[in-house]
Order: sequence, then C-alpha cells, then structure tokens
Amino acid sequence: MIKLYHKLFSAIAFFSRLPVPPNIEFKFAGNGDAVVLLPVVGLVLSLIGSFLYSVMILYLPEILAIIFTLSLMILISGAIHEDGLADFFDGFGGGWEKKQILSIMTDSSIGTYGVLALLISFLSKIVIFNLLDSSLFIVTLILTSVISRGFAVSLMFDMDYVKKNEKSKAKGMTKKMSNAELIFILVFSLICSTIFNNYYILLIFPLLFLFRIYFKKKLMKKIGGYTGDCLGAFQQLSELVILIAVLIINHNSLMLKIF
Repeated sequence: MIKLYHKLFSAIAFFSRLPVPPNIEFKFAGNGDAVVLLPVVGLVLSLIGSFLYSVMILYLPEILAIIFTLSLMILISGAIHEDGLADFFDGFGGGWEKKQILSIMTDSSIGTYGVLALLISFLSKIVIFNLLDSSLFIVTLILTSVISRGFAVSLMFDMDYVKKNEKSKAKGMTKKMSNAELIFILVFSLICSTIFNNYYILLIFPLLFLFRIYFKKKLMKKIGGYTGDCLGAFQQLSELVILIAVLIINHNSLMLKIF
C-alpha cells in the first residue's frame, strides 16, 4: 500500500500540475511503474473538471461553462497530452523519414500542423459537448478522460520506445508494460465505463480498438515504435473518437438542438 501511495502521487506529479504531498519518494515509481496509473489520474482530473462544470453551469451559459471547464482541465494537466498532439502532427505532417520525423517532434517550436491539430481538436470537443444533452456532460467527461488514457498507455504493452539511446524527459516512464498492468488498465477502464449505458460502451470500445490498430500500424510504418508525443496524440485523438461515438448514439438530442 505504501508503494502504491507513492506510485499514485508520482503519476499525478508527472501527468498534472496538481500539488502532491512533500514526502513522496519518486523512486517507487521508477522505470515507468507509475504510468499504469495514468487512467486513475484521468479520473482525478475529470472529477475536478466535473465539479468546476457543476459550479459554472449555475451562473454561466452552457457553452461558456464547457469552454472554461475544458480550458481549466488543460491547465491543470499541464497540457502534456496537447503538447504531444501538436508535436505528433508537426512531425508526421512535415517529416518523411524516421530521423526527420523524430527530429521535428523534439523541436520545441510549434508548426502549422501542430497549431491546426490543437485548434481542430479543442473546437471539436467544444462543439460535440455542446451538442450533447447537458445531463451527459459529466459522465462523458469522465469516460473520455479515463478510457483515452488507458488506451494510450496500452501501446506500451506491444510496442517499443524508439528513442532508447537519446535523452528524453519521458524516457524514464517507458518501461515495457506487463500483462498484469495491462489487465489492470482494461479492468479499471471497464469499471469506470459502467457509469454509462451499455449501448454506448458497445460502440465506443470496438471503435477505440479499431483506431488503436490503425494508429499502431501508422507508427510502426513511419518510426517503428512510439514516443511520449505519440502517446499524447493518441490520448487526444481517442477522446475525439469517444465523443463522436457518444454523439452518434445520442443523435436524437442532436436533432432536437439543430431543429
């Protein structure tokens, strides 16, 4: 239990800007052991976002409550996944070969592809959340935050980190995932998904598995593995996949808002 305590707060410290107890020993989360708890971090962030939304919706129009909630969640998370999304699209959009792609992705400046990816992603989330029935906001926010992170780190189970011989801030978090850790992630994601109607899950999980297959194939073809930026991009894109699936199932509410 003591080791789990340190792993959890190590994960929170790495994947967010939330304060953690001063006595945390990060050695318990060495070699990437804390990454398996990323879905738990997603749950914590989504609960904070849900609370913020519940307060703001009392005083603000729904669209503003959605914008401020999503914006504050980005700030609380440190925009770590959004940064990965921008770097990923800059690299894969502007690079042709593996060396060039990795070089662009490690560049601290942001390019056209990265800017467009961030704008399209953020605006799409705002639009979809606004089209959904307001009663679905909190459960959808929790679902996207947890499951997208679970699927993102699952790539560490059957893929290799491609920058093993280079210095990287994410290198220490890239240990090969064990069977037990993968099972934990899937079970935790499934448990959290029970807040939703089974009809939603029957569409969401198959779509995510298909997207995971496509994304992995793309990474293997271009760079032969994954980087931290690739995981961040996959997390952000998985959120959009989940939101689109929820929107498709909730089409009756969509039609009511349009007409």
